[in-house]
Amino acid sequence: MTSSALHRFLEHAVDTHAARLDDAFPTCFQWQRLCQDAPAMAEAASGGALDASDMELAETIRAQTDVAFRVTHVTALAVLCAAEPHIQDPEATLDTFGEPPGDEEEERFAVLAAEVLGPAEEFLHEPATPLDERGIEAQRLYGVAWPLASEFLALSGLFGDVDDQEVEPAHEAVHPILAGTGRIAVLLAAMRWMARYPDAS
Repeated sequence: MTSSALHRFLEHAVDTHAARLDDAFPTCFQWQRLCQDAPAMAEAASGGALDASDMELAETIRAQTDVAFRVTHVTALAVLCAAEPHIQDPEATLDTFGEPPGDEEEERFAVLAAEVLGPAEEFLHEPATPLDERGIEAQRLYGVAWPLASEFLALSGLFGDVDDQEVEPAHEAVHPILAGTGRIAVLLAAMRWMARYPDAS
Protein backbone atom coordinates (compact mmCIF):
# COMPACT_ATOMS: atom_id res chain seq x y z
CA MET A 1 0.00 0.00 0.00
CA THR A 2 1.07 3.59 -0.60
CA SER A 3 1.25 5.83 2.46
CA SER A 4 -2.03 7.55 1.63
CA ALA A 5 -3.77 4.23 0.90
CA LEU A 6 -2.47 2.81 4.18
CA HIS A 7 -3.82 5.78 6.15
CA ARG A 8 -7.22 5.40 4.48
CA PHE A 9 -7.17 1.71 5.35
CA LEU A 10 -6.33 2.47 8.97
CA GLU A 11 -9.04 5.12 9.21
CA HIS A 12 -11.56 2.65 7.79
CA ALA A 13 -10.34 0.00 10.24
CA VAL A 14 -10.90 2.24 13.25
CA ASP A 15 -14.27 3.46 11.98
CA THR A 16 -15.44 -0.09 11.30
CA HIS A 17 -13.95 -2.21 14.06
CA ALA A 18 -13.19 -0.09 17.13
CA ALA A 19 -16.78 0.06 18.36
CA ARG A 20 -17.16 -3.71 17.90
CA LEU A 21 -14.07 -4.69 19.84
CA ASP A 22 -16.01 -5.96 22.87
CA ASP A 23 -17.54 -8.76 20.80
CA ALA A 24 -14.36 -9.67 18.88
CA PHE A 25 -11.74 -9.63 21.64
CA PRO A 26 -10.79 -12.95 23.28
CA THR A 27 -12.93 -13.38 26.37
CA CYS A 28 -10.02 -14.74 28.43
CA PHE A 29 -8.55 -11.24 28.87
CA GLN A 30 -10.69 -8.47 30.30
CA TRP A 31 -9.10 -5.38 28.78
CA GLN A 32 -11.95 -3.26 30.14
CA ARG A 33 -10.41 -3.62 33.60
CA LEU A 34 -7.60 -1.34 32.42
CA CYS A 35 -10.22 1.33 31.88
CA GLN A 36 -11.80 0.72 35.27
CA ASP A 37 -8.44 1.18 36.99
CA ALA A 38 -7.56 4.34 35.05
CA PRO A 39 -9.16 6.93 37.41
CA ALA A 40 -7.21 5.68 40.41
CA MET A 41 -3.99 5.65 38.38
CA ALA A 42 -4.73 9.18 37.17
CA GLU A 43 -5.26 10.40 40.73
CA ALA A 44 -1.91 8.90 41.75
CA ALA A 45 -0.18 10.37 38.69
CA SER A 46 -1.60 13.81 39.41
CA GLY A 47 -0.38 13.84 42.99
CA GLY A 48 -3.96 14.23 44.15
CA ALA A 49 -4.89 17.03 41.74
CA LEU A 50 -7.49 14.70 40.27
CA ASP A 51 -10.09 13.13 42.54
CA ALA A 52 -11.00 9.59 41.49
CA SER A 53 -14.05 9.69 43.77
CA ASP A 54 -15.57 12.33 41.50
CA MET A 55 -17.91 10.02 39.60
CA GLU A 56 -18.28 12.26 36.54
CA LEU A 57 -14.53 12.76 36.24
CA ALA A 58 -13.85 9.06 36.79
CA GLU A 59 -16.30 8.11 34.07
CA THR A 60 -14.67 10.58 31.68
CA ILE A 61 -11.24 9.08 32.33
CA ARG A 62 -12.60 5.55 31.84
CA ALA A 63 -14.17 6.59 28.54
CA GLN A 64 -10.95 8.20 27.35
CA THR A 65 -8.95 5.10 28.25
CA ASP A 66 -11.52 2.98 26.42
CA VAL A 67 -11.02 5.09 23.28
CA ALA A 68 -7.24 4.84 23.60
CA PHE A 69 -7.35 1.05 23.81
CA ARG A 70 -9.78 0.62 20.93
CA VAL A 71 -7.96 2.99 18.58
CA THR A 72 -4.49 1.58 19.16
CA HIS A 73 -5.52 -2.07 19.22
CA VAL A 74 -7.50 -1.92 16.00
CA THR A 75 -4.89 0.25 14.29
CA ALA A 76 -2.15 -2.21 15.29
CA LEU A 77 -4.06 -5.17 13.86
CA ALA A 78 -4.69 -3.22 10.65
CA VAL A 79 -1.01 -2.30 10.34
CA LEU A 80 -0.02 -5.95 10.71
CA CYS A 81 -2.59 -6.98 8.11
CA ALA A 82 -1.03 -4.50 5.69
CA ALA A 83 2.61 -5.13 6.61
CA GLU A 84 3.07 -8.84 7.15
CA PRO A 85 4.20 -10.45 3.86
CA HIS A 86 2.10 -13.63 4.03
CA ILE A 87 -1.18 -11.66 4.04
CA GLN A 88 -2.66 -11.38 0.56
CA ASP A 89 -5.87 -9.48 1.37
CA PRO A 90 -5.39 -7.07 4.31
CA GLU A 91 -9.01 -5.92 4.48
CA ALA A 92 -10.45 -9.44 4.46
CA THR A 93 -7.90 -10.52 7.04
CA LEU A 94 -8.77 -7.60 9.29
CA ASP A 95 -12.45 -8.51 9.01
CA THR A 96 -11.65 -11.95 10.44
CA PHE A 97 -10.22 -10.22 13.53
CA GLY A 98 -13.62 -8.58 13.88
CA GLU A 99 -15.05 -11.98 14.80
CA PRO A 100 -14.46 -13.89 18.05
CA PRO A 101 -11.51 -16.30 17.86
CA GLY A 102 -11.99 -20.03 17.71
CA ASP A 103 -11.26 -22.18 20.75
CA GLU A 104 -7.69 -23.12 19.81
CA GLU A 105 -6.79 -19.56 18.92
CA GLU A 106 -8.26 -18.29 22.18
CA GLU A 107 -6.28 -20.89 24.13
CA ARG A 108 -3.05 -19.82 22.41
CA PHE A 109 -3.81 -16.18 23.14
CA ALA A 110 -4.57 -16.95 26.79
CA VAL A 111 -1.15 -18.57 27.21
CA LEU A 112 0.59 -15.65 25.52
CA ALA A 113 -1.27 -13.09 27.63
CA ALA A 114 -0.44 -15.00 30.81
CA GLU A 115 3.21 -15.78 30.06
CA VAL A 116 4.48 -13.16 27.61
CA LEU A 117 2.57 -9.91 28.21
CA GLY A 118 4.23 -9.11 31.55
CA PRO A 119 7.85 -9.45 30.37
CA ALA A 120 7.02 -7.78 27.03
CA GLU A 121 5.49 -4.79 28.79
CA GLU A 122 8.43 -4.57 31.21
CA PHE A 123 10.82 -4.70 28.25
CA LEU A 124 9.35 -1.43 26.96
CA HIS A 125 10.59 0.29 30.12
CA GLU A 126 13.69 -1.82 30.76
CA PRO A 127 15.28 -3.26 27.58
CA ALA A 128 17.49 -5.54 29.68
CA THR A 129 14.42 -7.61 30.57
CA PRO A 130 14.98 -11.16 29.28
CA LEU A 131 12.49 -12.38 26.67
CA ASP A 132 11.90 -15.84 25.28
CA GLU A 133 11.30 -16.42 21.56
CA ARG A 134 7.64 -15.51 21.94
CA GLY A 135 8.50 -12.27 23.65
CA ILE A 136 11.00 -11.40 20.93
CA GLU A 137 8.36 -11.99 18.26
CA ALA A 138 5.83 -9.91 20.21
CA GLN A 139 8.35 -7.07 20.35
CA ARG A 140 9.00 -7.38 16.61
CA LEU A 141 5.30 -7.08 15.83
CA TYR A 142 4.97 -4.24 18.35
CA GLY A 143 7.78 -2.43 16.58
CA VAL A 144 5.96 -2.76 13.26
CA ALA A 145 2.62 -1.54 14.62
CA TRP A 146 3.37 1.03 17.34
CA PRO A 147 4.54 3.98 15.19
CA LEU A 148 1.24 4.21 13.29
CA ALA A 149 -0.86 3.15 16.27
CA SER A 150 0.64 5.95 18.32
CA GLU A 151 0.05 8.38 15.45
CA PHE A 152 -3.62 7.48 15.37
CA LEU A 153 -3.77 7.77 19.16
CA ALA A 154 -2.41 11.31 18.82
CA LEU A 155 -5.05 12.04 16.17
CA SER A 156 -7.86 10.76 18.39
CA GLY A 157 -8.35 14.14 20.10
CA LEU A 158 -7.61 12.71 23.55
CA PHE A 159 -4.49 14.85 23.90
CA GLY A 160 -6.04 18.02 22.46
CA ASP A 161 -4.78 20.15 19.57
CA VAL A 162 -7.04 18.40 17.06
CA ASP A 163 -9.83 20.18 15.18
CA ASP A 164 -13.37 18.80 15.32
CA GLN A 165 -12.64 16.68 18.38
CA GLU A 166 -15.10 13.91 19.12
CA VAL A 167 -13.83 13.48 22.68
CA GLU A 168 -12.84 15.99 25.34
CA PRO A 169 -9.05 16.27 25.72
CA ALA A 170 -7.72 14.38 28.71
CA HIS A 171 -6.18 16.08 31.73
CA GLU A 172 -2.39 16.18 31.45
CA ALA A 173 -2.03 13.66 34.28
CA VAL A 174 -4.05 11.16 32.24
CA HIS A 175 -1.78 11.39 29.19
CA PRO A 176 0.80 8.79 30.33
CA ILE A 177 -2.02 6.43 31.28
CA LEU A 178 -3.53 6.73 27.81
CA ALA A 179 -0.13 6.15 26.22
CA GLY A 180 0.54 3.18 28.49
CA THR A 181 -2.87 1.73 27.69
CA GLY A 182 -2.08 2.12 24.00
CA ARG A 183 1.19 0.27 24.38
CA ILE A 184 -0.54 -2.63 26.13
CA ALA A 185 -3.23 -2.64 23.44
CA VAL A 186 -0.58 -2.94 20.73
CA LEU A 187 1.22 -5.74 22.57
CA LEU A 188 -2.09 -7.57 22.87
CA ALA A 189 -2.67 -7.05 19.15
CA ALA A 190 0.72 -8.65 18.54
CA MET A 191 -0.30 -11.61 20.67
CA ARG A 192 -3.62 -11.96 18.88
CA TRP A 193 -1.61 -12.08 15.68
CA MET A 194 0.72 -14.73 17.10
CA ALA A 195 -2.24 -16.76 18.32
CA ARG A 196 -3.79 -16.59 14.84
CA TYR A 197 -0.56 -17.39 13.00
CA PRO A 198 1.55 -19.49 15.37
CA ASP A 199 3.82 -20.78 12.56
CA ALA A 200 4.26 -17.52 10.66
CA SER A 201 7.42 -16.26 12.35
